Amino acid sequence: MVGAQMRSPGAVPVFSDGQRKRREWRLRWAVQAVLFVVAIASADEWLQSRTTARTGTPYDVVVDAAGATLAQLILRRRAPEERGRTAALH
Repeated sequence: MVGAQMRSPGAVPVFSDGQRKRREWRLRWAVQAVLFVVAIASADEWLQSRTTARTGTPYDVVVDAAGATLAQLILRRRAPEERGRTAALH
């Protein structure tokens, strides 16, 4: 169950428009993606807490946020270096 939860939020930043068109990683996009995942996860858990068949817990929101953060760290590690930074290092 945790694996499925961590895959779903991780997919959100991969398909974001800016990261799809450009291959570089941006902190602003990463923060927006993680906040989006937290908002959706919070809404989902709230809806689950309103039904009798399911239970919503804050723990699941934390798991989703961790998955989104992990996905961003992986994307950051795989992203090519910015040209300005590499030129300054040489």
